[in-house]
Formats: sequence, structure tokens, C-alpha cells
Amino acid sequence: MKNPEKIWWRAGFALLGSVLLVLLALAPYVQFLWLRELGQQALFWTMTWTRAVLFLVGATAGGLSTGLSLAYAERNWPAMSGHGPVEVEVRGTRVIVVERDRFPKWLVPASIAMGSLALGLSTLPMALPTLLFLHRASFSQPDPLFGEDPSLYLFVVPFLGEALARLDACILIAAVAGLLYYAVRGSRRLASLGTVPAPVIRHLGLLVGTFLITRAPVFFLERWDLVITGSGPAAGAGYVDATVRSPALLVLAISAVVAGCYLLIARQAALWKQLAAIGAVVLLGVLGQLLVPAVVQRWVVAPNEIAMERPYIEHGIERTNVAYGLSSMKVLDYPAGGVLSPQRLAAHRDTLNNVRLWDPEPLLDAYKQLQSLRPYYDFPDVDVDRYTVEGRARQVMLAAREIPSRGGDTWVNQRLKFTHGYGAAMSPVTEVTSEGLPRFWIKDLPPVTLPDVPVQRPEIYYGELTDWYVLAGSKEQELDYGKGESNVYAHYEGSGGVPIGGFLRRALLSLYFGDMNILISQAVTPQTRLMFWRDIATRLEQLVPFLEIDPDPYLVLSGGRFYWIVDLYTTSDRYPYSRHLALSARGWPRRLNYVRNSVKAVVDAYDGKVRLFATEERDPVLETYRRVFPTLFSPLEELEPELRAHIRYPDFFLRVQADVFLAYHMKDAQVFYNREDTWELPQEKYNDKIRAVQPYYVMMKLPGQRQLEFLLMLPFTPKGKDNMIAWLAARCDGPHYGELLLYQFPKDSLVYGPQQIEARIDQDTVISQQLTLWDQRGSQIIRGNLLVIPIEDSLLYVEPLYLQGSEAKIPELKRVIVATANAHSTDAGPDSAPSTVVMRPTFAEALAAVTGTGEASADRQPETSPQLPGAPPPTDAAGKAAEALRRMEAAEKALGGADWERFGSEMKAARELLEQIARPR
Repeated sequence: MKNPEKIWWRAGFALLGSVLLVLLALAPYVQFLWLRELGQQALFWTMTWTRAVLFLVGATAGGLSTGLSLAYAERNWPAMSGHGPVEVEVRGTRVIVVERDRFPKWLVPASIAMGSLALGLSTLPMALPTLLFLHRASFSQPDPLFGEDPSLYLFVVPFLGEALARLDACILIAAVAGLLYYAVRGSRRLASLGTVPAPVIRHLGLLVGTFLITRAPVFFLERWDLVITGSGPAAGAGYVDATVRSPALLVLAISAVVAGCYLLIARQAALWKQLAAIGAVVLLGVLGQLLVPAVVQRWVVAPNEIAMERPYIEHGIERTNVAYGLSSMKVLDYPAGGVLSPQRLAAHRDTLNNVRLWDPEPLLDAYKQLQSLRPYYDFPDVDVDRYTVEGRARQVMLAAREIPSRGGDTWVNQRLKFTHGYGAAMSPVTEVTSEGLPRFWIKDLPPVTLPDVPVQRPEIYYGELTDWYVLAGSKEQELDYGKGESNVYAHYEGSGGVPIGGFLRRALLSLYFGDMNILISQAVTPQTRLMFWRDIATRLEQLVPFLEIDPDPYLVLSGGRFYWIVDLYTTSDRYPYSRHLALSARGWPRRLNYVRNSVKAVVDAYDGKVRLFATEERDPVLETYRRVFPTLFSPLEELEPELRAHIRYPDFFLRVQADVFLAYHMKDAQVFYNREDTWELPQEKYNDKIRAVQPYYVMMKLPGQRQLEFLLMLPFTPKGKDNMIAWLAARCDGPHYGELLLYQFPKDSLVYGPQQIEARIDQDTVISQQLTLWDQRGSQIIRGNLLVIPIEDSLLYVEPLYLQGSEAKIPELKRVIVATANAHSTDAGPDSAPSTVVMRPTFAEALAAVTGTGEASADRQPETSPQLPGAPPPTDAAGKAAEALRRMEAAEKALGGADWERFGSEMKAARELLEQIARPR
């Protein structure tokens, strides 16, 4: 009859093992369900099978190394048969070893199992490096020192480094297993103190010798790493690295092999000889990597540094520009000596009609005050884009109306009812109402829109603030939006989220999220869809953890529904001869020296579907990932044209590139070494604080081009100076997407930079008095971004001024400052510059004044904004007068363009409004 106690123990262990197995498999199971929702289960299986194979290899190696170590200990340690003390001779000394009474037989297989499990688990993080190693693509750009392809440094060396680290772990596990064996089976009581048993010394010598032999490939990898971690003046290996450290590492690798073989062969040698062999390797390392390089640097290189380092500086400059995508930049001359004549302004009417007057920060405050509409709505940020409205390309700002996490709310409200945001706010960047507020093209609940920007699917289940899970499609009605004293509800009709399914899946999901309500709620049905990892950043981190995510996803309206477009980057910190850059963005590596904006992610805001499109076909890093995950990326040509029209060059990427380009635009080694032409980002005064100018989007015609383009711009100034020396444009449209154009000003002319224009604004008595007056009335003055707008060979500077009351935090655009500053000879002195700064209520008035043409003419009027359908007409006299004035201005513009039909309709509308004002009540 079986022992009931043993049966219970076995049942308990079986139950505990089952629970542990479920807990270990829970996270992969949920990830599989989520990836299957996105149609990317192939990614899951690729990683899972790779991890399984690596685990088996690691477990076999761990078990084998542990078993061999224990077998060696068993053979070399004196037999302990249980017949009392054993007298042995250790180094000529007679000692008595007292054996243990009993040796636990299970210890050997348990040790082997533990070693096998430990090393098997340690190989799991090697899955991606292994796949990249096996599928690596070539760069076809050999490094200048060793002549190796960069793929060696990006994919081969990391894999070999990981493999060698596991080999070290094997040796460590073997050493620990052997020492534990000696400690458990052998006696600690020795008749002669101060000695170590010879078998232990031989065993440790064998392990140390093996370890030294494995150091040889490590030293060889370190030699390759010199082109990445070297001490060259530009980046990568310098003279000392190439001529001293590199050969020294080869010598060190050979010496490690020799010393290791000596320890393996001469196991009976005296201990001091074995220690001497180890010490020789250490000494060579200190001499070859520290002392000799320091002497050569001080006495050979330092007195002739530029001559010695010139080729290495040239390597660093060239490869850094390649690594950051700057090598294909076109450099052009920009004379900047032209005058803004009326004819020139008329030729660039489209540019002037898209000059940005609304900055993201004050506009976001205005959106929150005017369009949040309910306390549970919020706008995460404002995005800049372009849309075609009434046949014209217009620059707009757009923000999603989302519901952030409602901490402290009831479970039903948080998980079942308040599941999604609703709609968005959109306004043109150039237009303002008579009250100084943005003129909306999309607003309110339900959305009121222009015909050219219809919203048919306004629900936003996936966004920037949706960082908690919800259950859509339950028996509970989901809030769409508030309407008067009641609410409008909806039921989810999409395919987003994981279906709850039957009891088992429901229980597992409840366990994973730690929420028992998922299991017991009567409102949750098998068809209910659990939406998790809904915020855009987390969603992409889970799908492509090997790509870096732009910190600013932007909202796009296409085909009546909302999408998020996110820029993704391939990065590395192992590109040869490239400068390292430190970053602090979420999820980004702290250091990198290679970056490409190679992927665009499109996320459906309603069903969460994620599509990834390759935009940089020549990126070998992306090509490697495409070989590993062939179903993950699609060609950009497969993206719908309507969505493709909204792709833009990421401002975050341009900031990264600009940070490097400030020094690495200097191509001459001598100039670079002396830092003769280092640039920096110009300074501006924003909201009374001095800060660096950030890249900004504009719609303009590039010099020599006839087509209006959506561009990302950034000016530069010399280091320590305020005058502008160049400006960089990144093209965003069509076949020219990604092209970088650098326009350099003449070296012998001074062109005013943003900070110098800010100083002229501060020195203008009229502007200063007006700002002081507003400040005395208790209003907060917000000085907006100072934008530099190139127009042919001249420059226009535009800075909006906002007024914000102390109580109502609604910024109002009250004034626009416009300035011109033509380039002039540096011999004439800065005071001789034909520069003008004016401030007026509108951009058109300021532009007319600064160009000296009096009142704003029709050619310089901003494009008249289309009106929202159903917008209520003005009822008060002031509102009707403002609307009549707007109609008359539109009529004047139509007259200037010989648009007689529009001229007649606008004049008729203006006349009707004036008649209403004059009509007696």
C-alpha cells in the first residue's frame, strides 16, 4: 500500500509545478493573442522557436560543462568509501582527510540540472542578436582601418560577444560545481593547515587555462572595437589606437592562448609558475593598453597631432556624416541680398498665405479651453500638417480629443463606458477671428467640418493618452459624447482588441491583468473585445522593440477616419568611425552613432491596426530586419496615396542630425581640428525666456523652384555669434521626400539671426511701450516663435504676440511682428543694415508696413478662410461689421486675381450685411 503522505507531497509538487508553468506561459500567451490580432503571429513564432533552440543549446552546454567538472572532481579526489580517515600526501606533507559519513547521491544530477537550466535561460536574450547575425545585410562600405564591412561590427561582433559571455558562464558554472563538490564530499579538517589539496589546484588550473584561451577571441573583438570606441579626435580609432593598441591586442590574444595552453598542459607545475603565466598576460595588457599608448600619445603624437591624426580625422568626418544620413546633403549658396518688393510678394502669395501665426503651445491652451467641451476630454498636443482645402494646399494644426485615464473612477466607467475619445480640432495656422482666437475647420461634438475634411469615424480608441485597457463591445453602452443634458452612446463595431472568448481565456486574461472583474462581470460577453497596449508608444514598443520610436506621433485625417503616423528609427552604437551622441528620449538608447528614419508606422485610431512601411530602402539595418521578419514591413508604395501625402520629415530626427552637423559640416581636417567653423542653433526669446530655435514646418517655394512645398527648416549661427550663417531645409513632399538642402550665406556678409531680430524688437520704442502697457493691465504677454521665412534671395522674420488674461487662460493672437534684414557687407558695420521692424494687428498689415507699400494690398492678403457649414451668422452689429469687412477683403483679393464670379458673390454678401446693420430696429 502506497504511503498517503508521499501521494499528497507528489500531488502538491505537481500542482505547484502546474501553477508555475501557467504563470511562466501567461505573458507569452497574451502576447501571442495580441500579435494575432495585428496579423503578426509570425513574429511571435520566429522569436519563440529561436529562443527554444538557443535554450536547448545553452542547456546542453551548461549541463555538459557541469557534468565534466563533476566527473573530473570525482576522478581526482581520493575515494571516500566510508572506511574512516584516509591518509594522503599533499605537496610532500602527510595529511589526514576525514571523510563525510554520507554523500547525497542526488547532488550530482541536481547540480547538472541547475547548471543546464541557468545557462539555458541565459541564452534567451540572444534570440535577436542571433537572428541578425544569421540574416545580416552588407553595407558595402569597408571601414578604413581593418577593411571590414560595417555589418561585422553591427551584427557579428555583438553575437560573438554574447556567445563568449555564455562560454564564460559555462566556465564559471563548472568552477562553482567543482568547488561545491569538494566542499560537500571532502572534509574541511586537514591535518596540516595552510595548504590546498593538489586535486583542487589542478582542477582550478584547468578551468583558468580554459578561461585564458577564451580571452583570445575577446581581445580580438576588442581590437575590432577600436574603430568604435577609439580615442581619435573626430571619432573612432586615432593614431595611437591604430599603431599601438591594435597590434598590442594581437600580442595579448596570442599570449593568452600560450598561457592557457601552459596551464592545461603543465598541470603538475609549481603554483608560482602557473601564477607567473597569468601575471605575464596581465602585464602585457597593462603595457600594451595603458602605459605604452600614453607614452606614444605624449611624446610622439602631441607635438605633431594634426599631422599624425589627419587621416583619422578625415575618416571620422566622412563616416559620421554617413551614419547620420548627412552625406547626401546638397550645399547651395544663398545670397540673401534681395529686397521684398510687391512683385516678389505677389509671386510668393502661397507662401505668405501659409506663414504660421499660431505656435503649438498657445494653440494647445486655446484648444483645451475652447474645444475640450467636457471635463473628461483632453488634447495631448498639437500636430502640424498640410491638407488640400478648396483646391489649395494649406498648413494646419490638428489635435485629437482624447479621454485620459480616469483614476479613482468606478470600474464600469473606466473599463466599459469611457472607452474612447471623440473627434478632433483643426485650424489653419494663418487665420484668426476678430477676437484673436483660432478659426476652426473642425470643431465641436459631433464634429462640424469643412467639406474637404470630413469626419466619418470620429472615435479614438487608440491614442497618446490611452494608457489603460478597456473592454469594448460589452453589454454596457459606451459614451460617444455629451449632448446638452444627456449623452450619446455607441457600440463598438470594429475589429480591434482581443476577443474575450470562453471561460479559460477569460480567466487567463483576468489573471494576467490582475482584474477579477474581467472574469465575473455580467456585462462582459465572449464577443467583448479587450483592448490593451492602446497608447501609441507602448503599442509600437511591443510590436517592434528593436526599433526606436519618435516621441511625437501625429494625427492624420484620411478618408473620414483618424490615423496616427509615427516615425520609427533603426539605430546602433557600433558604426565604425562615427561620433556617439547621447539622447534622453523615451525608450531610446543612451548612446548611438548610427540612425536612420527608415520606417513609418500607421496606426488606425479606431481598430488599432498597425502597418509598417519601409521608407529607406538603402538602410542595411532595416534590410536585415526585413530578412528576419519578412511579413512585418511593406514597401511605402503600398500605403494609400491619401495617407502618403501626409508623410513628413520628423523634426526629432532633424534635431539629432543638426546636433551632429554643427561640427561635422567641416570637411577639412585642419578646420575641424581647430574648431574654426563650429556652428550652433540660434537663440530666440519665447515667452520672455531665451531658448534654442527648434526646427519648424513651413510651406514655401524653395529658391529656384516653382512648386509650393511642405518643408522642415532650421537656421544656424556661428558658435558664440548671433548672425545667421546658413539654413537647412528637409523636403517632405513626394519624390523629393528626405532630401536635405543646406543654403549658406556669403562669408563676407552679415545676415541677421533670430536673436539679433529679437534685440531690434526689444529696442523698438513703439513695440516696447505697447508691451509695457499690456503688462501693466495684468495680462500675460506670450512672445511666439520667431520664424525665418526665405523668399527667393531675401528673408522675412515673423513673430506672433499672444495675450493671455490672468483668469481666463485663453491665449489670443493680438499682434504680429514682421521684420526684414538684408545682408550687408561686414565692413559697413551692423548699424548700416537696411532693417525694418513693425508690429500690427494682422500679418497682412505688418507685411505691408515693413515692405513700405502702405496699406495691405489684395495681393498680400492671406487666403480667406472657408466657412464651416451651419456656422451661425453674426447677430450683433460688431460681428456683422467684421464679417462684412472680411467679405470685402475677399472681394478685393478676387478682383486682383480677376475672379469676377467670386468678386460679385463676396460684394453681394458684404452689402447684405451692411444693410442689416443700417436697417432700423
